Amino acid sequence: MKFREFILNFTARVRKDIVELAKTELSNENKKLALDHNIVEYVEKAINGMTINFVLKFALKRLLLPNVSLITQVIFDLLKARIEGITK
Repeated sequence: MKFREFILNFTARVRKDIVELAKTELSNENKKLALDHNIVEYVEKAINGMTINFVLKFALKRLLLPNVSLITQVIFDLLKARIEGITK
């Protein structure tokens, strides 16, 4: 997987998970925790599958993983007005 593909797949995955979790009966806090957990697992697996050198993989993990919660929140904020079921 190339980096460009990773970014496109990452945003699509976050959007898909947001939509699926919006349909559950979980509290908003638990939805966010589940979303972040799913995305951390996805990022780790995707980065390990990338055909890039070890140093770049390490750097991506160090930059992305600690910021997953922030990134998913930004994507949610951008999407919330457009996804039925998330906003009232």
